[in-house]
Amino acid sequence: MQWSVLHKACLLLQGMLVTEMWMDRIAHMTEQPLQSIRQLNLYQEQDKTHYGQILHKCQVQVCTICIANPVLIQAA
Repeated sequence: MQWSVLHKACLLLQGMLVTEMWMDRIAHMTEQPLQSIRQLNLYQEQDKTHYGQILHKCQVQVCTICIANPVLIQAA
C-alpha cells in the first residue's frame, strides 16, 4: 500500500503536536518558561548529531533570535 503525501503530512503534524505537548508539560512541571525548554531542545555549536556529525557554524540560534524579533523578519 502506498502512502500519499497527505497521509505523511498528517502524521508529521501529529508528531509535532505531541512534541509541543510534551515540552509544555515539561515546562509546567519544572516551572520554567516554555521558550527556555524549546531552547534546550535545539542544537548548539559543536553538538554531535545522532548521525555522528559535529555541527560547525550552526545557525539554529540565529533563527530563534529572528523568530523572537518580528522586526528582523520584516526587514529581510
